[in-house]
Amino acid sequence: MTLFQKHVGIPALAAVTVAAVFMALDGSFGPPPLVLPFRYGAVVVHVPWLLTLLLVGAGATLLAKRAGASFSERVLVALRETLNKPVSSR
Repeated sequence: MTLFQKHVGIPALAAVTVAAVFMALDGSFGPPPLVLPFRYGAVVVHVPWLLTLLLVGAGATLLAKRAGASFSERVLVALRETLNKPVSSR
């Protein structure tokens, strides 16, 4: 295992897994999402899940810090959730 995998890969993988679990829980037990209609479609916003992403990113950053990650690696781990979100379109 390389240092990059230890510093960034494992905390980012843990964050993605926890965020997916929270998204499933929000979809099953959470309030209905906020739907913002626009002229050519709509944007669906899961507010509780977005708020949990703050905690998930903070927890992943803490894991990266405990693994010995540098400041830039910790920033990369913290922003991992927002950098690669797929946008579905019809």
